[in-house]
Amino acid sequence: MRRALLLAVLLLTVAAPVLAETYTVDSAGGPLTLSEETEAAFAAWLDAGAPSVPEEEAGSSTEFAWGDEDLFGPDTFSLTVQRSGSGPEPDLQILLNAEEPDLLRAALLHEAGLVLGLTPAAEGALNPALTAAAPATVSEANVEQLLSRAGAITGDLNADGSVDFADLLELAAAFGDRGFNLPADLDGDGEVTAEDARIMREHYEFRTPEEPAEPDSADGSADTGQQEDSGADAEKEEEETEEEQDDGQTEEPDDDENRGTTGEDAD
Repeated sequence: MRRALLLAVLLLTVAAPVLAETYTVDSAGGPLTLSEETEAAFAAWLDAGAPSVPEEEAGSSTEFAWGDEDLFGPDTFSLTVQRSGSGPEPDLQILLNAEEPDLLRAALLHEAGLVLGLTPAAEGALNPALTAAAPATVSEANVEQLLSRAGAITGDLNADGSVDFADLLELAAAFGDRGFNLPADLDGDGEVTAEDARIMREHYEFRTPEEPAEPDSADGSADTGQQEDSGADAEKEEEETEEEQDDGQTEEPDDDENRGTTGEDAD
């Protein structure tokens, strides 16, 4: 049976992007192995190449817990809830469906990737759709996304190593979007707003336009030779034209004389 991981995000104000350093586990309402399973999910990301993963710590603002059965539909296994930090509840809470234990490991692997700051993708553990027959694994593409994010410059949305006009275009295209771990959501509040544009402006690089690339020496020489040859041909044609004109001018008097002589003879 196919199950889709549903990410339900409560879009309120959050002080910082979702990239937790610690997490806590509440096993009430389901199997008591939730803590061990969550630790194993983060360990899988670490083994796959993650530079670091959060550690379990009491009082953390990120919590994994069993959710109330009424929260889940027939095709929903987990809910990711993002809240403001003003209340007693966790800022980030991952609620899991205790009625589907066969999907727990795959779901936790996916949710652990989101806690690391990644976004859903079509491959590996970040794929939001899963089946018990084909459990998710951390793919090379997942690790590349993680490493790219780990070394990313704030505001470098296209990951080319600088914050420039191309990144501004991407932010403009995403302006007003709401969601979880959006690349253009630089302040992590779940929405791309003017505040994200302000953050990008702080890192924006105004560069001097690059000079046009010089042609290769071989091509340059060939072009110069062709231009010189063309110039020589044009000059030669011009000289020939002048010579023809000169010949025509010298022949005209002869024609006149001949015509005159012919007239006298006629007389």
